[in-house]
Amino acid sequence: MYNKLNLQEIKKTPLEIIEYYFNNGSLRKTAREYNIHYQTLYKWVKEYKKNGEKIKEKFISGYKRPWNRFPYEIEQKIVLLKEKEPSLTVREAKKILEKEGLKISIKGIWNVWKRYGYAGFIKNKFCYEFTKYIPWSKEAIKKYNIAKFLYNSGKLKEASEILNSIPSLPQNDLISKIPNEYLNLKRKVEKMIYLFGDIPLKDYIKKIEKLYKEAKKKNLNYLLLRISIPKIVALKWQGKINQVLKEIKKIKKFIKNIKNPSLFSIKFPLLIIEGNAYAMYDIKRARKIAKFCSYLLKNKKIPSPYFALYLGVFYVNILEYNKAEYWTLKGINKVDEETKNTHKEILCLIYLNKGEYKKAINFLKGAKISEWGKSSLLLYKSTIWILKGEFQKALSIINFVSKLPKKESKYLIFQCLFKLAYIYSLLNKNKEAKIILKKLFPFVKKNKFLLYEKMIEPLIKEKNVESEFPFAKIVSFLKNKKYYKALNYAKKKGIIQHLYRYVAFFPESLNELIEKGKKTYLPKSLLKFPVFNKKYPVYHIKFLGKLRIYKNKKYLNIKLSPKEASFLIHFALKADKPDKGIELDKIYENFWNKSLKPGKNLSTLLFRIKKKLKISSHLIEISKKENILKNKGIYFTTDYSEFEFRIFQAKAFLNLEEYKLAKKEFLKAFKIFRDKPFKNMYDNWSEDLRTKILNKYIEEKEKFQNFFKII
Repeated sequence: MYNKLNLQEIKKTPLEIIEYYFNNGSLRKTAREYNIHYQTLYKWVKEYKKNGEKIKEKFISGYKRPWNRFPYEIEQKIVLLKEKEPSLTVREAKKILEKEGLKISIKGIWNVWKRYGYAGFIKNKFCYEFTKYIPWSKEAIKKYNIAKFLYNSGKLKEASEILNSIPSLPQNDLISKIPNEYLNLKRKVEKMIYLFGDIPLKDYIKKIEKLYKEAKKKNLNYLLLRISIPKIVALKWQGKINQVLKEIKKIKKFIKNIKNPSLFSIKFPLLIIEGNAYAMYDIKRARKIAKFCSYLLKNKKIPSPYFALYLGVFYVNILEYNKAEYWTLKGINKVDEETKNTHKEILCLIYLNKGEYKKAINFLKGAKISEWGKSSLLLYKSTIWILKGEFQKALSIINFVSKLPKKESKYLIFQCLFKLAYIYSLLNKNKEAKIILKKLFPFVKKNKFLLYEKMIEPLIKEKNVESEFPFAKIVSFLKNKKYYKALNYAKKKGIIQHLYRYVAFFPESLNELIEKGKKTYLPKSLLKFPVFNKKYPVYHIKFLGKLRIYKNKKYLNIKLSPKEASFLIHFALKADKPDKGIELDKIYENFWNKSLKPGKNLSTLLFRIKKKLKISSHLIEISKKENILKNKGIYFTTDYSEFEFRIFQAKAFLNLEEYKLAKKEFLKAFKIFRDKPFKNMYDNWSEDLRTKILNKYIEEKEKFQNFFKII
């Protein structure tokens, strides 16, 4: 927002002071509050009571132009020179005006440009939002005062007329409240800045394009440049990279001299957006742009901390996390609180990739971002949940993100499916993981998502892949069982998180070291997963039909009583990984609510189940101290989880408009149901969960049938 001094000035409107007095009833207190003499206030109040409307006219008659200011027509001529030719300098403008018989000094031209928002910027506030770095002029402050008072008095039309007469209006709270039909073109463009992130991207881009055409028609090229920035950012959020590059090429013709300092506020953001776009296509070109941006910023006397943050994000996108950390930390403590909180998300991502999870979680707690950015933030949270082994929580997050409208960014859905493949690989289901990636690969190639193509390619191709991206090198080391080389390379690049992902697909390079008792430098939580830890058995429980149980992928030919089966299923769902458990009181209430010795009954039931399933006695224990039945070393998976995974994949492919793949996944998901779950099981847990699961099945099947009838 505007600075504190301006806020104080805005409050000192005579009409507002009079209004404050009427509401509070003390001349002296009101005078002290606004730092004026009480006799001055007395005169104002007396005159207002005598003839209120006249005093209103006195204060609302408009801004009086200083005696030495240029006539309006001359001022507009100076303004239009800059509008039509954004790269024009004050010296060039002076020469043009002299040819037309107007002798105006360089200072005079500069003052006009400053008043209209083309010069005199607050350089340490340079950012995407041009209203933030335009200073408040005396005229803007006074007229804004009047407009605000009129608006609060219910006079919308009059307030709008005053706002429209301001040469340049910096960031404020009023403009977004005024309907577009009351605003001129310049005010509409300024208003669009405040709508970014608050309305759907599709609607936002439509509104901007309408203003863009109007500015182009009127040959207002400087205004066109300004409206282009949010338009291009919105297109990038949509994942329309080709269109982003076309738009940048289109508007570059208005920036003739790349070294012209007067357009740095527009030129630098365009370079950042262009570089981010090339990060998906041509990483070598993107790195060159990043290097140039770094050079530009380092050579500025007053470098904008906002631009430093943008450069940090750019380095994240080209996988240079150490440089990303440098620029983000350089800017984050010098910006407003909202932007600071927003970019905590970027630091979270940087530290996630560097494997510094404690730092990542700390920044994640404070991150506050726009509605669009929340999906990315949720994906970061899912990474942390995956590392903790909380697959259901992670899946619920990525499932939510995958339900975004299909017109939203496709890269988010890719991330969701990639994370699902990662979950499968950690559960030692490498085959299932690679099937997902093989299905994704044609999609990323078709959409020319080079970064994601290079992430997947080394995982699905048998031969080593040559690439300028670091992923291929990590995979090459892992395939050749050179884990320590892969680790050192990942540390150097600051991409430890990518190593964690890839090593799950090639566990043999790590398992040999684990068997020899050597250090792996991986998080302990990661080493507990079935793909690395052979001590922890994996039980797969199929209960969507006749009960089937598998231990380490081998079928167990056993029979369980209804109560044993019910208990096992619920334990597998509620305590699906080591260190999780179920409260004893809840177990007793569900299975033995009338028994005098529920503890003894539980011990007997546990003994029978452990014996039949060949579970070591210490792997499931009753902890009387914690009052829970605790899982001490087993991973449980179920066919219901598999059903949810399949539905998730189907919906993700649906959003990507990959209808054949979506249909196949839906049909595979429905095929998992062989019969009604919890047959002959009548305890409360089983009854409730049966209803929930069947309702979910029916709901998804109806949606599937309705959708595929339409297409």
